[in-house]
Amino acid sequence: MAVGRLDTKHLLGLLGIATFCALAWWAGSRFQLVKLYPVFVSMVGGSYALWTLAYPPSAAERLVRLSNPTERFDDRKTTYTRRVTAMWAMFFIANGAVATYTAMHTSTGVWAMYNGLISYLLIGALLGGEYLFRLWYRKRHYPASSAAA
Repeated sequence: MAVGRLDTKHLLGLLGIATFCALAWWAGSRFQLVKLYPVFVSMVGGSYALWTLAYPPSAAERLVRLSNPTERFDDRKTTYTRRVTAMWAMFFIANGAVATYTAMHTSTGVWAMYNGLISYLLIGALLGGEYLFRLWYRKRHYPASSAAA
């Protein structure tokens, strides 16, 4: 979809920047702006994941293709990587919402605990959980290649 000379990708980027600027203006102080940095990171990650779902290949498939260019993709693998990308998009949206809440409505200590520790533990748990699930999934659906996980 093109609007004048701007396509959807550029419009989404501008919308993200405008949203961040509006949040920064609303926040008021410079320290509050620093507290919004995790919100911006989540917005970028979530926006990219959603963009790749709208304009394939998905983010997860792109990473697989970068790390293993000879990987063959059938419909099952494409569906799997799209679901992984959707999972990350949902994570980034939820993480951004919690990061916004902690930046705007909690103490600096609570903000630091969530954005400096808890969110990273959640990212690690999601990465680890997806990796373990992927090993099981490959063993179940691709027994010949499961040793190479």
